[in-house]
Amino acid sequence: AVAGTAAPSKSDPASQIRKLTGKGRFSVQMAAVSERATAAETAALVKRNGFDAVIVMASVKGKVLYRVRVGSFPNKSNAARAAEIFRSAFGLDAIPVEN
Repeated sequence: AVAGTAAPSKSDPASQIRKLTGKGRFSVQMAAVSERATAAETAALVKRNGFDAVIVMASVKGKVLYRVRVGSFPNKSNAARAAEIFRSAFGLDAIPVEN
C-alpha cells in the first residue's frame, strides 16, 4: 500500500537505514504489484523520502509483477532491520529480500 510521509522521530529514520546499507545481495522490497503505475507511485514516495528505488519486472506463475526495491544490504539481518524502519517510519509494506 502506498502511504504518506510520517513525521520524523527523535532519531532520523533515513540516517538509521543508511547506516545499515553496504555492498551485498539483499534489498528491501516495498511492493510487488501488477500495475506499473502503482509501482511508480510507490517508487516516487520512496524517492521523496530520500532513497533510490528500482522497479524490477518479474513473471510469477504466468503473471507480470512490478517489484519496487530499495538499497543494498550486506546481510539479511540489516535488510530486515531496514524494512522494519521503513514500515514504522514511512508506513510502507517493506520486507527483506535476496536479489
